[in-house]
Amino acid sequence: MRCGVVDLLFVSLDSKQTKNGMNRLVIKNFGAIKEASVELKPLLLLIGGQGTGKSTIAKVLSICRDVT
Repeated sequence: MRCGVVDLLFVSLDSKQTKNGMNRLVIKNFGAIKEASVELKPLLLLIGGQGTGKSTIAKVLSICRDVT
């Protein structure tokens, strides 16, 4: 049995981000992510192995927060 490394990433969204109509994040061909759809809640927990796109999702959320 092989046990791999699993990372956790917590992302906290303020109420403005979740109430202004931004309730789903869709990412295509960005970083390690080919395609993903993430439902946004005030607290988002991303779990996965190394290099699976957790930090990429956090970066995209940060970019979206800065634009809005």
